[in-house]
Amino acid sequence: MKEATVKITELSLSTKTEIPKNILAIIENSLVYSINELALAKESKKIMYIASTENGELIGYCIVTVAYPYEVAEELKTAINNKVLWVDVLEIANSYQGNNYGRTLIDYIRNRYSYDLLLLSTAEAICFWQQMGLDTISCSGEMAYMIS
Repeated sequence: MKEATVKITELSLSTKTEIPKNILAIIENSLVYSINELALAKESKKIMYIASTENGELIGYCIVTVAYPYEVAEELKTAINNKVLWVDVLEIANSYQGNNYGRTLIDYIRNRYSYDLLLLSTAEAICFWQQMGLDTISCSGEMAYMIS
């Protein structure tokens, strides 16, 4: 597949935010994110980044929030004293996986904020996040907390 030029759009979520139909289609078929989680993200006023080709074809999306991770730090019995950029989900359409689009989207988001990334990763995605420079701070077999 020829590498597409990536256009990234920021969408501030709220209960009134219209989510593009192609994003909803991915979420409806997702194994890692649900429509209910999207509704909670909208209520919490999180931020969605949408990556698409110059022709408007969806590549993927990422939902983040800036937060103090007190609950996570307490649960992990570790010191995380600064704000972090919590990554709720990063999902790249199957046809675009393996072409560095996830890296492109995360790099774009990282450049917009001066915070460490913090996330809860599935076992299948740990290698990807390690390649992005994140370290595992706690692992429970199928899930791992990771931070940059």
